[in-house]
Amino acid sequence: MAKVKFLKEDVEIDVPVHANLKEFCLANNLKLYLFPENIVNCRGKGFCQLCRIKVDKPENLSAPTEREEASVAYEGDQYRLACQCTIAKDGDLQIITRPRRIWGWRDHPAHNQLITEEQKVFGF
Repeated sequence: MAKVKFLKEDVEIDVPVHANLKEFCLANNLKLYLFPENIVNCRGKGFCQLCRIKVDKPENLSAPTEREEASVAYEGDQYRLACQCTIAKDGDLQIITRPRRIWGWRDHPAHNQLITEEQKVFGF
């Protein structure tokens, strides 16, 4: 069992190893989705990114799937999709449900690689 603390909900729960985080959250009445996301979502297929979470120790979760690599990998290894990951091993874990999203092209890591030195100086 892994001790998982959901920071926004201020709840600490023992989660069994190999449990899917989305299914576990919904079974324990943790607010993974808000209205209207609770009605309009991909039902665990990894397309909609509405079950996005931020974890403090990503090594305690299963390896990222192809869906996660395509959708949230640019934000860092701490961002995962709850529908695509499971608890991989025992240990403490802190999860932020519905974390603030990184918006826009200027926040994307590839943007810094493409801009020129002149653009960096003048803030374009």
